Order: sequence, then structure tokens, then C-alpha cells
Amino acid sequence: MNPNLELVSNRTAEAEDKWAAFEALVYVKSLKRWCKTVVVQHYHSDKSIKSCNIFISTDITQLGCDVFFYYQLRFQIEFVYRDAKQHLGLNHCQSTQKERLDFHHNFALTMLSLTKITHWLSKPKESRKAFSIHDIKAQYFNERFLNKIFSVFAITPEQQLNNPNIDSLRNYAKIAA
Repeated sequence: MNPNLELVSNRTAEAEDKWAAFEALVYVKSLKRWCKTVVVQHYHSDKSIKSCNIFISTDITQLGCDVFFYYQLRFQIEFVYRDAKQHLGLNHCQSTQKERLDFHHNFALTMLSLTKITHWLSKPKESRKAFSIHDIKAQYFNERFLNKIFSVFAITPEQQLNNPNIDSLRNYAKIAA
């Protein structure tokens, strides 16, 4: 057992065919405090362990399933900030004035939300999947580039857009979710 951890109690928080979660109240010496710890084991189809995740919360009154749930929500929030930083210039404001920084951050995050909503709502419910701003940018860039090729080579786009291979070119360079 790890010398930095001391196990006090444990129990199974959730169990399914593909994963199981165990929670424990653990004293973490490096933090000098008690922590609620949740260990989630993911299984292969033959019941062997595929991967294991450990989630820790300093709120020891919190239920293990809540710790797991909040980390899942946090992970989704991190995608929002990643997309805003990488694709919408969240970190590129050069002002030092608080009001201008606030405006810039709010603008970047609003644009991210509006872009995702516009893209998401234009699809039927059955075909909605996870996506990134990178996917949207890649798709619109590819469409613009195809239109440029059609105009430069005097190809009538109406004939070419019905070609089933056009969708593979539109979706080129998208991230596999």
C-alpha cells in the first residue's frame, strides 16, 4: 500500500457490466487531510480490467457518485475552454484594462456557444454527435476551398455537390470523437 495513503473505509458506489466504482475515505499525507476517493475500473468484455481512474475530493461528506459526476462535468467544461483558447483567441487580448479583458473573454465564450448551438441545432437529433470547434472550422474551410476549386477550374458546383465523395472532402481533417 502507498505510504502516503491510509484506508479507513470503502464500499462499492456503482456497478455496471462495463465499469465499477469504489469509494473510500482516505488520509492523504501529502495534503495533510482526509479525502473522499473514488476508483473507477473499466472492464473489457472478458471482465479483465481495461483502465482505472482515481478521483479525489477534499469534501469528505460528498457521495462517491457525486465526486465521479462532478469530474465528468468538469471534463466537459475543460473542452469549452480548450476550444475557446485554441480556436477563438481567448488568450489573445493584449489589453490590461479589466473591462476590456472581461469583454474579450465573454465575447470569445459567447462565440463558442453560438457556434456550437448553430451547428448542433442544424442537425437532426439522431445524427448529433460530440464535436469540437476544430470540426466546424475544418468543415467550413473545406467547403470554401472546394468552392474556390470549382470557380478556378470553371466546374459547375451543382453537378459536383451531388457526388457522394464531396462529403468525405467536407469532413476531411475533422477530429474523430
